[in-house]
Amino acid sequence: MVFGCVIGLIEIVCIVVFWWFSTKRSSKIDQSSYFPAATMFQKFTYSELKKASCNFRDEIGRGGASMVYKGRLSDNRIAAIKRLNDTSHRGEAEFQAEISTIWRVNHMNLIETWGYCAEGKHRLVVYEYIKERIVGRKPGTDLGRCTLLSFENDTVAPSKIIRLHLYKIRKFYPWAHKLDGGPCHRGLQGRSVPAGNLKNGKLDWSTRLDIATGTAKGLAYLHEESLEWVLHCDVKPHNILLDANYGPKVADFGLSRLFDRSDIIGDMNFSMIRGTRGYMAPEWVFNLPITSKVDVFSYGVVVLEMITGLSPLSINQANGEVELIEWVRSRIRELDQNRTESWVEKIVDRSISGEYDRTAMENLVRIALQCVEEDREARPSMTQVVGMLVHAAHSYKLTMAKSFLLLFLLTIISSSSSSSSSSLLSHGLTRGSSLSVENKDELLVSPNGLFTAGFHEIGENAYAFAVWFSGQHTPENRTVVWMANRDAPINGRRSKLSLRKDGNLVLIDAGRHVIWSTDTKSTSLSLRLQLRNTGNLVLDDGGGRTIWESFDYPTDTLLPNQPFTKNTKLVSSRSRTNCSSGFYKMFFDTDGILRLIYDALETTTIYWPHPSSLSWESGRLQYMYNRRAMLDSDGRFNSSDGWKFQSADFGMDRQRIMRIDVDGNVRVYSLVEHENRMKLEVQWQAMSHPCKIHGICGPNSLCTYSRDSGRKCRCLPGYTIVNPRDPSSGCEPEFKTTCLEDECDFIELRHVEFYGYDVRLYGNYTLGDCKQDCLRDDTCLGFQYGFGLKKNSGTFYYCCIKNSLQNGYELGHDYSMYIKLPKRLVSSFKQKNGRQIELHRLSAPDVNNDHEVV
Repeated sequence: MVFGCVIGLIEIVCIVVFWWFSTKRSSKIDQSSYFPAATMFQKFTYSELKKASCNFRDEIGRGGASMVYKGRLSDNRIAAIKRLNDTSHRGEAEFQAEISTIWRVNHMNLIETWGYCAEGKHRLVVYEYIKERIVGRKPGTDLGRCTLLSFENDTVAPSKIIRLHLYKIRKFYPWAHKLDGGPCHRGLQGRSVPAGNLKNGKLDWSTRLDIATGTAKGLAYLHEESLEWVLHCDVKPHNILLDANYGPKVADFGLSRLFDRSDIIGDMNFSMIRGTRGYMAPEWVFNLPITSKVDVFSYGVVVLEMITGLSPLSINQANGEVELIEWVRSRIRELDQNRTESWVEKIVDRSISGEYDRTAMENLVRIALQCVEEDREARPSMTQVVGMLVHAAHSYKLTMAKSFLLLFLLTIISSSSSSSSSSLLSHGLTRGSSLSVENKDELLVSPNGLFTAGFHEIGENAYAFAVWFSGQHTPENRTVVWMANRDAPINGRRSKLSLRKDGNLVLIDAGRHVIWSTDTKSTSLSLRLQLRNTGNLVLDDGGGRTIWESFDYPTDTLLPNQPFTKNTKLVSSRSRTNCSSGFYKMFFDTDGILRLIYDALETTTIYWPHPSSLSWESGRLQYMYNRRAMLDSDGRFNSSDGWKFQSADFGMDRQRIMRIDVDGNVRVYSLVEHENRMKLEVQWQAMSHPCKIHGICGPNSLCTYSRDSGRKCRCLPGYTIVNPRDPSSGCEPEFKTTCLEDECDFIELRHVEFYGYDVRLYGNYTLGDCKQDCLRDDTCLGFQYGFGLKKNSGTFYYCCIKNSLQNGYELGHDYSMYIKLPKRLVSSFKQKNGRQIELHRLSAPDVNNDHEVV
């Protein structure tokens, strides 16, 4: 009996020890698993947020997986702190999605995030607290956003609540009952609402249209412009917030479902229905594939609710209750048949009756009805919706302008002489003056008229101050040669470039924040910003001394006679439609050699000159004291490392540029006239074989090239496309890459090479020995096997074991690449294709190596 008790006691002790170690290990893993995320944000400690929220005492919202508190940070900013429930596994998944989304998205119509906390089991996210207004139909529970308040109690409520169907303003004084209770009880007094947007406590038609447009822009960004493909899945009034200027901000996108863009062409299934009743698309009910069109549907319901002021769920009629969508459609059909009166007046919210343009309102209703079509293929994309809304807003503004036509004409007559001389500022920008982003006619022009500087649209309501060739009026047709703020675009309203009286040239956004500046100082009264004939934007003191010039800060383009030094570099754009900094760079290395490098998030490799060749073999001189290069006006390029060339049209009187393109190739272009149009023709390029540019097709893919079809990217056998719209994202395995020695085999790809990432190199290895070495290594993804030459040793066979499949391309040499795959996949491929392996093709956009129309 004693022996049994001892055994039982030992078992209990073992169980407790095992539980303690498991819990400790789980906590460590849990904490470290979140550590790499969101390094661009401020990382708060749990104690900081606990103190900021007064020990999580001021709850302002809650959802199924989180609670939200209002708090004051150490820098006195009022913040909304979302705290995920410790026991909610779904909450942790939401936290990962939120952080992963937040550091990739940035748009004026999306809620701003300030930081996060990942400490032990604690998962918190810190958001801006929008204390001005909330778009919300009626009080109710939110889904975990602190700014989505819906309390009826005046003592714990936001300073203002706007109910979408009534738009009545209720002014509150949050925490008023605790103002004198110490540092944790300091409140924010409610502020008056700008009356310009309200009439009788209700939003006017123009503001409603702006809210609809801004919301559409935010959703369009999530769907098509952000690096991740984000579906909101719960678009509704409570998730649309209004800032101090009634600008809409979409909230709760961090709790959305993220997808690879390759999922666009596939089926996406959810384990549970997401969204809110009344705003959900039919796809959720009928278990159909989920795409961005579910958000389009929900957005359409919100717009109809905004127009009518009615609930989307049920509307009382004589013959019963109907849903909002059907009610609007039936009213339109009924009144169209009678043709006795316009249907617009019968469905529009009475609070704005007679204060809107009928045509613009009809357009908005029809746009909303297109969005709520039951067939998702009939719904427009959010980008298309934005275009239609902008057109509707433009029509409304034109109608409103008719009322002030006489005043407008008188103003034009009185100021025509001054405006014509000031719109094109050939004389430059003087001390204390500025250029506005809203005035598209305010431009700097070089004396010879070849170059223009001004605000260039690089995205939806996103602008950069840039220099381009004159005569190219639309943004998509411009050849931009320099940008000031390519990675930090400004808003299309109330932003400006100012030459301050202290001599600093600054770019200010709508929030009065300095986005970019020259960091210069000057007391000269003759200080002036001018655009020279060379395309150089120069800030001089009027006495011939240059204080700052754009030639010292190139983006992706080098103009003739523009010095390229050890302190400068050319950086490609991310894509043809994304002007932000990309992964390809041209720079002087520390050894004085001019190089091209692929500098991505997970890998950095030099690809020009070829890294395997010695400097003297490529005609380069190392460690030269003067690191300097230049393209002259005749088309001759000279570099201090000995590299030189002449363009194909050398000596001809043409305007040229040298640019590192989005595909990583450096080219020299000439601007020539062709059929009454100006275009750029390639006169020289660094890489003759486009597939030898590293990273061009991404990992686990193969680059092929022919003059007829151009460059193509294809996935390796057993791998699938990551993002069809971005070939550089490459492919990912459809199988578990680690397998036992007897579970894997190889597929041979002949005349294929994968450059770099060799973990081991063997000489005179047999093919069998090479296979066995790779099979025994879990990190081995394949190996290169081929025939080579070696000094003093003659010919030999080499084996290169690889743990990463990067920079793959076809070549004429008798090399083979052996891809390691599970045996079931190897058998399947061999039965389907025999000895010839079919590779899945990526839709890679080809780069035109001949010319580019501008």
